Amino acid sequence: MAIVNLRNVTVQRVFFDGKGVALYESFEQRKSYYTAWFETAPNVKEGDTLNVSGLLQVKEREYEKDGVKKRSIDVALNSARIETGKQDTPAPEPTYTDETPF
Repeated sequence: MAIVNLRNVTVQRVFFDGKGVALYESFEQRKSYYTAWFETAPNVKEGDTLNVSGLLQVKEREYEKDGVKKRSIDVALNSARIETGKQDTPAPEPTYTDETPF
């Protein structure tokens, strides 16, 4: 399964006891929508901007709107996690001197 990393997405709605979060990202004059499913409810609210990662799930869905059948692609992140931005910093390169054992 693929892991997706979303950066700077906005919380549109929180549901299912806080374990489901509808997200969107804006670029130019378009928006892409996602649903993130968490094991435990994160402490987020509408309007928050997040970095989220999770397992990708894509599903085609048919629905009817104003008497017209339409299709959409639902994109979800399962087992989602909020990235805090506190990335593990890489270990510094070792420094060698004349006294460093081989």
